[in-house]
Amino acid sequence: MTPGYWVNIPVAPRKWPFYYGWMIIACSSIGIIASIPGQTIGVGVFVDFLADVIRLSPGSLSMAYMMGTLASSIVMPFAGRLLDRYGARSMGVIASMGLGATLGGFALCTMITPAGDVSWWRAMMTIGFLFFCIRFFGQGCLTLVSRVMLARWFNYRRGLATSISGIFCEHRLHRRRRVDTE
Repeated sequence: MTPGYWVNIPVAPRKWPFYYGWMIIACSSIGIIASIPGQTIGVGVFVDFLADVIRLSPGSLSMAYMMGTLASSIVMPFAGRLLDRYGARSMGVIASMGLGATLGGFALCTMITPAGDVSWWRAMMTIGFLFFCIRFFGQGCLTLVSRVMLARWFNYRRGLATSISGIFCEHRLHRRRRVDTE
């Protein structure tokens, strides 16, 4: 297989009946919107629930969130190298699957403290790892892949493409903020 083997899979961009860049804008916008669970706005809604279920104080939960965010920021440059090596399609699939698995792990977080006799360290390490994964795959990789994919496709009208993508993404974020505060 040559390095350009996957370029025309599943469909060659030349065979689309319209400019393929519009599809890139749509996919990039969807990727950025899908990263909301990894952002603070997506996590903040569940802080009280997590503190009750895992039996951690809000301060301990905030500490785990901070540690997960810092660890994610340390690892993100390696994700950038992987993006350069394997491309946006592969990394987009990996980031989406990682985010989905992490959200599944959060759904099972009640199993961390089934009997209530769990040590503080075990709860902190588990929730810290989940925060690391959600920040790495969601807010980090998925957003990085979406923005890089858009920037690589457009050369001359990059600002226009970014602003069109931003309109949809900002609208979804503001709409979600209004719903969360009501």
